Amino acid sequence: MSVKKSIFIASETEEWIKATSSVVDKVGKVDTKWSESINATFEQFIYILEESLSVLADSEWSIIFNAYENSHFPAHAVPARVASDIMTVAKVIDIADLPNDCAELVRKIHAMNQAEMSAILYVVQLLQPLPKATIKALIKSDNISITKCIEARTSFNKTL
Repeated sequence: MSVKKSIFIASETEEWIKATSSVVDKVGKVDTKWSESINATFEQFIYILEESLSVLADSEWSIIFNAYENSHFPAHAVPARVASDIMTVAKVIDIADLPNDCAELVRKIHAMNQAEMSAILYVVQLLQPLPKATIKALIKSDNISITKCIEARTSFNKTL
């Protein structure tokens, strides 16, 4: 469903939209496809997140959700520091001081790129406000996806 909104955009966003969606018509006038560009960018962004979302065991997701429990963070903060956040919450500096399951996860996350870590953070941001039982059901499903997280969050928001 399309909804018309009035929004403020950053100058970088405006430059992106103009650079990626402006066309020159027959009389030389530049026509910028604002909505088309924003929608296409988000479609691509969600696709990249989906492709970047690593397969994690439900126990690994539990460690990640515990690390971010009661925290308010922007998932779009760069660079993503998921492994460091887990270690900070555990109050350790050395991976060797973590329990084995946490240490293995931190090593796994250290090997991830920024897109993969961002995908994890978006899953947490989308699901964090949901009831714990709903989160557990989603992370145990073995096929967690950004789209399913968006659907769960949208459904949850309708109950508010």
